[in-house]
Amino acid sequence: MKPSDTSILNYLDMPPRILLWPISEVSMVCLPALMLMVFGAVLWGLVLSAMTIVGMRFFKRSFGEGYLHGVMYWYLPTSKEQFLVTPPSYIREFIN
Repeated sequence: MKPSDTSILNYLDMPPRILLWPISEVSMVCLPALMLMVFGAVLWGLVLSAMTIVGMRFFKRSFGEGYLHGVMYWYLPTSKEQFLVTPPSYIREFIN
C-alpha cells in the first residue's frame, strides 16, 4: 500500500473532504452544474447549484448529518434484481 492510498482524519466522525467541502456537498453542487453546462445552460447550472447547496446545508442543520442517508434509503427507487442479498431494513449504517 502506498502512502497516497490512505488519509488521516482529525476526528473519527470527520467526513472526507475535497478542498474545504465534504464530498456529499461537492457532488450535489457539481453534478447539476455540469449536466446543465453540457446542455448550454451555464447560468441555470450555477443558480441550481447555489440553491442545492443552500438547501442541503439547511437540511443538515435542521435534521443532522446522518438523516439524509436514511431518507435516501427509504425513498429513492431501487430494484431488487441488482442485489443478490438485501440487507435488513432496520440497519441504517454499516461501519467497517
